Amino acid sequence: MARILWISPVGTDAYDAPIGEELRAEAAPGTRVDVCSLPGVGPQHLEWNALEAVVAGPTMGVIRWAGGQGTYDAAVIGCFYDPFLRGARELSGPMAVTAPAEACLHTAATVGERISILVGRKKWIPEMHEKYGITVAWVRINSFIATLATSFVFYGIGFLLSDRSIIRVSDRSFSDLARGRTLGVTNATWIAAVVVVLFWLVLERTRFGRHVFAAGGNPEAARMAGVRIEGIVAATFVITGAAAGLAGALSASRTLTAQPSDDFSFVFAVLTAVIVGGTSIAGGEGAVWRTVFGAFFTAFMLNGFNLHQIDPIIQRLIQGSVILVAVAADNWTRRRRSA
Repeated sequence: MARILWISPVGTDAYDAPIGEELRAEAAPGTRVDVCSLPGVGPQHLEWNALEAVVAGPTMGVIRWAGGQGTYDAAVIGCFYDPFLRGARELSGPMAVTAPAEACLHTAATVGERISILVGRKKWIPEMHEKYGITVAWVRINSFIATLATSFVFYGIGFLLSDRSIIRVSDRSFSDLARGRTLGVTNATWIAAVVVVLFWLVLERTRFGRHVFAAGGNPEAARMAGVRIEGIVAATFVITGAAAGLAGALSASRTLTAQPSDDFSFVFAVLTAVIVGGTSIAGGEGAVWRTVFGAFFTAFMLNGFNLHQIDPIIQRLIQGSVILVAVAADNWTRRRRSA
């Protein structure tokens, strides 16, 4: 039998009975729901943020007690904007801890791509924005599909802004960004090396990097461990978008021209480099050095195509086959590990 503890973090037990009746009526068969509150501790509501401090200690005490008992599978902090949730997870041990706003948003994002949430107080809205944000991370659009879709949007915007023509850079010193040389090596090479080292340090040596792998490998387990999945996903999109912008600036610097294009040959080259490098499409596995290896492999392959004057259509067929083989190998490896 699963046991769940609902904690009303207020100083009155007047609502325990009706809350318990509602929860038990909706609970799955074989689930026991207990309800407790903090009578005599302090405020009868948490409408003011200052009142949270009054009940923070007692609430954490209940969480620690319930987690230490080992009889509860999960606890719910029954306040809509999820006070103390992160701290509670640090004290709960193996017991899962959640709260209404997080559970509501997760459920809504799971059952549909468009969500609407009714809240009881207007003041709760900024609380939810601050803690979770209303982003693509909540809507749960597949990252690959979201990237392709937004690329079409930006291609269209680029065509409109450029009037469907090539934009030429009149300041020739702009070419120094990519083609200039330092110690005999092009600046583009130095920038690439710095970006690779920086990203390697972030992914391998920082908490943020560990959270990125956790969010990609098992988001639900990471969420239960206190990782803010939505923030990690949003930050990752922002960082990769900035990296793509830097790549675009370097490309424009090399030719002193810029043109919006819906030619996906470069996109497929990037996909080939990442997937061949061992980054899992399913998430949770990969490394910067592997992607560097994949990029060199792809560059040598494409250069070989050009030197041997391989037809562009045949090139795409081969690239697509390489991607399929790499993805199939990744899936096979994952199945073997889970077996």
